[in-house]
Amino acid sequence: MELFKAALPTRDTLPTSFYEVKRYMQDLGFGYTIIDACPNNCVLFKGPLQSEKECPKCQHPRYNPGKRDEVAIKKARYFPIKGRLQRLFMMKSIAKDMRWHNDKCVDDDVLRHSADGVSWKSFDRYHSWFASDPRNV
Repeated sequence: MELFKAALPTRDTLPTSFYEVKRYMQDLGFGYTIIDACPNNCVLFKGPLQSEKECPKCQHPRYNPGKRDEVAIKKARYFPIKGRLQRLFMMKSIAKDMRWHNDKCVDDDVLRHSADGVSWKSFDRYHSWFASDPRNV
């Protein structure tokens, strides 16, 4: 980070360490949550399984055997989407683009956008309560 910062013309705006970058990202809502996972992708050790030491489906151990510290063999990172979508709708120009599928989509049997696809149309038919909101993405 120091080498990169030295190459930039303004030196007082860039964070000096990876820790500072992570802190800024967390403050902006770009953080993530680390959840222990089964090495065979059976379950996430979250909620009622949070205290389990092995997978309830395949009995694979959650932690590295023979290690003194309990370090999970596999971890998943969860990036919450709600805050990211809210920030997209805060900017007028981007919010307009986020509603394109509702406002400007032309139904002429030409596939230009995901909203023209059969799956999207089928989803809209079955979940009309969701499709009625122009902000659905």
